[in-house]
Amino acid sequence: MASFLSTLFEARAGESKLTFEEVLDAYAAFVNASGIEYYNFGLVELGGAEESAPDLFASNMPEYWLEEYNAAGLAADDYVARQVEALSETRSYSSFGFGDWLVPQLEGQDLVSAPVLRGCADAGLKDAVGLVGRTAVRGREGTVQYFGLGLGGDHGSRAHAQDMSCDLLVATFALIEHLHPRLAMHADRCFSSLSPREKDVLGALSQGLRRDRIAERLSIALPTVDHHCANIRRKLDAPTLAAAVAMGYRYGFL
Repeated sequence: MASFLSTLFEARAGESKLTFEEVLDAYAAFVNASGIEYYNFGLVELGGAEESAPDLFASNMPEYWLEEYNAAGLAADDYVARQVEALSETRSYSSFGFGDWLVPQLEGQDLVSAPVLRGCADAGLKDAVGLVGRTAVRGREGTVQYFGLGLGGDHGSRAHAQDMSCDLLVATFALIEHLHPRLAMHADRCFSSLSPREKDVLGALSQGLRRDRIAERLSIALPTVDHHCANIRRKLDAPTLAAAVAMGYRYGFL
């Protein structure tokens, strides 16, 4: 952890000029060096009108899992939401276990959590620790800004992740404090890089249109829509298209 924190301090002091992405890469390297097999981190708003999706994001989870579960599932995951709602000014973070062993306990409770956790397990987080914490970041009115961090892997990983949780919390709070002032500038630069047609596609996505309807509205071929969608995700560094739309709403581009 000392190496990662030194990287942040040097960047803040102007002794190094790390990009936004390089700081996230340094965080990922620290997590991996800690012996964590899989991790999934996001800075999220809870309670807003639009679907929540990670604002600041880092993960080494499989691509299919990110697309299928991260925006659509975890944003509405009531099991995680309960942990967040229990936070307060005097209890700024919480740690809890999850994985495939928890799924039977949630079956039959009419929660979205069970399929989400099953998806996590299928993607590698069979035995994991979840960390959630309030941040000093001011969200939109009526929302709470928090970070969520999932850590683990195969069976037995939860104990190791739990042992590392204090170091991981310190590193995560440091990451948020360092990067959040840059988020708006980063978002502005990313959205400015979108072409006019990519902005049209993003606007259509924000209206809930399917890919075939977008192609029809813009008079372009479906493969062209897919190409624009891929560019949007790449340029915005968004794990999913839902996350790209959420970024657009949050920073006033939609």
